[in-house]
Amino acid sequence: MNESTVTKLVVDLPSKGSESFQIDYHQTNSYIYWVDPYYGTMHRTCYPCNDNDRMIEEIIPKSSLYHPISFSIDSDNDHIYWSDSRYNAVIRSNLDGSNKTVIIKSSHGIGHLTLDVKNSWIYFMDDEIGTIERSTLDGNAKVVVISDSVMTKKSRILLDFEGGRIHWTVRNMIRSAFLNGSDIQEIKGYGSQNSWYSINGIAVYNDYLYYTNNWSGRYVNQIDRSGSNFARSAMVQDSINDMKIYNGRVKNDPCVTYKRLDNAEKRSTGFFADWTSEESISDDMLEEGWYRIYSDNGDDMPTSQLPGTKYCGTMNPFWLNGTKRNYFIN
Repeated sequence: MNESTVTKLVVDLPSKGSESFQIDYHQTNSYIYWVDPYYGTMHRTCYPCNDNDRMIEEIIPKSSLYHPISFSIDSDNDHIYWSDSRYNAVIRSNLDGSNKTVIIKSSHGIGHLTLDVKNSWIYFMDDEIGTIERSTLDGNAKVVVISDSVMTKKSRILLDFEGGRIHWTVRNMIRSAFLNGSDIQEIKGYGSQNSWYSINGIAVYNDYLYYTNNWSGRYVNQIDRSGSNFARSAMVQDSINDMKIYNGRVKNDPCVTYKRLDNAEKRSTGFFADWTSEESISDDMLEEGWYRIYSDNGDDMPTSQLPGTKYCGTMNPFWLNGTKRNYFIN
């Protein structure tokens, strides 16, 4: 992990006040979402995608009745969960911001939140009384997991599933406990102990925690889970407000990256193979991925006739062998 490949996706975003942007990523639809807690807005843009297709979509406008300050994307169920300062609530919506539903209502301010989708939990911070609480994704079975009276409105929560722990920030410190709230530990952040310094973003990957802060905001720092072995893993030219580490396969654009199926006319209906010299296509021999047919039949998508000689083939790549992909080709 380093700064060797830094791509600017969106530039000249309006920013005001001391509140940091927060970001999250939909892992199958390839959208980056971000919230500006000062204006109470939410937007998204596609990534990876062609630069010409990269437009900013408004999910929660400044003129709306809502004011999100923290959020998390449920990629499995296609929902957004956010904490709202106007309603003192956790609200759920569809990915485009529609169908808004109040999940948790509080008499105090709800701060940062995050999701454990696999186990159907929301973890959220009550930054007025200093607690991290947990409930089901529908808002039931609410319990206090951690009490920490020095939490602030800028505190962040991170779930470390591999380590079985929850991490949270207190100004420029990182604290940690088991997911049930026991075994609380304190991890020293790097830098000055001035009270106005704070950690903006925090993530975990393998054996290391990664974080950014507002006093050396151009750097992504790393420490091990015990707080030792500090290093700077990346540097950019601008201040970093938040960070996410996506550990998984980045979906390739099928209009750009695909495998070839040559001589595809040999797989048409009515073709009789000589099994002494021909090999049939099956899932056992194909790697999952995007494919494009190249054949004597041409590249036209069949519409009214069954595949066969002169009717088989397509100029559009399609997915073979694996889970159905959520990718739309115009």
